[in-house]
Amino acid sequence: MFDLLNSNIPEQIVRSAEKLKIVFLHEISSDNISVLRRAEKLPGMEHEEIISLFANSNSLVLTFFNDRISHYAWIAKKERVVNDQTIISLSEDEAFIFKCFTIDCFRGNNYYSWTLGKILEQLKREQTKSVRIDTLSTNKASVKGVLKAGFSIERSFTYHNYLSIIKVCKVREDIRNCNL
Repeated sequence: MFDLLNSNIPEQIVRSAEKLKIVFLHEISSDNISVLRRAEKLPGMEHEEIISLFANSNSLVLTFFNDRISHYAWIAKKERVVNDQTIISLSEDEAFIFKCFTIDCFRGNNYYSWTLGKILEQLKREQTKSVRIDTLSTNKASVKGVLKAGFSIERSFTYHNYLSIIKVCKVREDIRNCNL
């Protein structure tokens, strides 16, 4: 099963927004297997990990530009597993966006923020009250994209396996309550 949404964000915010579309994949099925085969060819998207992420009730979000995958992200609605060790349990009205990646040739066009905005719209329709996302604090472009999408920094902490700081962000109350 997957939901398809089209963009209507003004072009001055996102370059060529009229050519973008987003697909939410909630499971592996015969309807979406060809899209998943394309996704497996992307950096950081190995077959076994995709199977495992879907098995844990995660959803895959793919952004397309002219029928080419330009960005992907995962959404956890039950639990967020970090580095196969740490499990963050989520309540029914919480979500965690993770493992976001913009393909190199599409960077600098605000597709990351656009995708996060569309994810927030979908989660709002699903009555999600709290949305979190993590990113390396050293990745300034990601931090900027997360903040531009309407998140604020909730806390920063050092995760020793990555030897870096990860910022956990939460949707600002004023963004969550407005009409996206």
